[in-house]
Amino acid sequence: MIKNIISIMLDILFVPIGFIIYISSLLIPKNKRLWLFGSWFGQKYSDNSRYFFEYVNSFHPEIDAIWLTRDEKSYQEILKQGNKVERIDSLRAFILVLKAGCLIICADSSDVLGRFSRYIKVRLIQLWHGTGLKKLKETGRMNGKLAKLIAKIIPFYLPGYKMVVATSKLSALTIADALKTPVERVVITGYPRNDTLLIRSDNIRKSGRAFCFDKSLSSSLLIAYLPTCRVGKMDLFVKYKFNYRKLQNTLRAIDANMIIKPHFYNTLTIDIPLESENRVFIFNDSDIPDIYKILPSVDILITDYSSVLFDYLLLDRPIIFAPFDLEEYMEKTTDFYFEYDDVTPGYKAKDWDDIIKYLIILANGGDIHRKERFLISKLFNKYNDGNNSERVFKSIAEMLGVIHEN
Repeated sequence: MIKNIISIMLDILFVPIGFIIYISSLLIPKNKRLWLFGSWFGQKYSDNSRYFFEYVNSFHPEIDAIWLTRDEKSYQEILKQGNKVERIDSLRAFILVLKAGCLIICADSSDVLGRFSRYIKVRLIQLWHGTGLKKLKETGRMNGKLAKLIAKIIPFYLPGYKMVVATSKLSALTIADALKTPVERVVITGYPRNDTLLIRSDNIRKSGRAFCFDKSLSSSLLIAYLPTCRVGKMDLFVKYKFNYRKLQNTLRAIDANMIIKPHFYNTLTIDIPLESENRVFIFNDSDIPDIYKILPSVDILITDYSSVLFDYLLLDRPIIFAPFDLEEYMEKTTDFYFEYDDVTPGYKAKDWDDIIKYLIILANGGDIHRKERFLISKLFNKYNDGNNSERVFKSIAEMLGVIHEN
């Protein structure tokens, strides 16, 4: 909280400069074909912004697409791709933001903007990073109150979204509420990252496995446990009867391997012994910065309250739900937009003994939730044709008035 207050106090001190920047940005012509991209506060190269950025670079050379980042690893990766990239807070980035037709993000404006850039009048396109199961809980209440107070004095301090992307009519309502954005500004296109899920290819499956391992896995099944973000320390293992030996033997029996990866805000309090035939692998965010590189290879998903479940439904593969701490999570973290059981089509596990039981059932053909998965997927995914990026592009181009300018 102290860090947030200091940041806002600095913004107050910069108000005179901010007004100069704001007025200047109104006078500088915008380049409708200059699109700037970023994700996760400039720290990652991932999510919807990344997939849309790569799509634009591949299929729309008429657009000058540039990624802005604070992360050196991301900077070097984009350079190797042959795409354009600049460092946030550099003079070059500041000038680009002044001239940009739009900024394309997936978390908030700091995905692309430096401190002074927030004062620039620019179109902000929010691709977001998940369908709304959980409500967004206000964090840093003092930060929110101070920001709103400053916004009354500086009307351009809190940038509004010109356009927000959603996956269905239902998700459009939740995201409009979560982001305090008029629902009229929400367009239903599907998420760009989900286009990868819909490429039905053996090469995609193999590349996902190769992304995690030095050599292709020989097992028939790949299982991923992807829990959602937790605040503070979390124990999702010992407290809930995790038994490594029992899990290892089960995975060997059903010829499967399991990936365990926490949300990038969290670390796991568990150690896995090294064995000659290890079947359980723990990865952190530096190992797998983008789970959508491996998701097409996953045969069974285990999750709790993560919005990844709605994307994974497009694959029509089994999901085991592990809401071990449901009541505690809702009490300490947030409420849900929907009744949990109504939108989670799969077996519900209360502990790791249940997970092992359901893995054995699914490995032996006991997938009884296909119809339920289909119905829930239709509610949250209007499209399953792999053309989400194309729809996002057309929506932005039409908004900017460049769709017919060739």
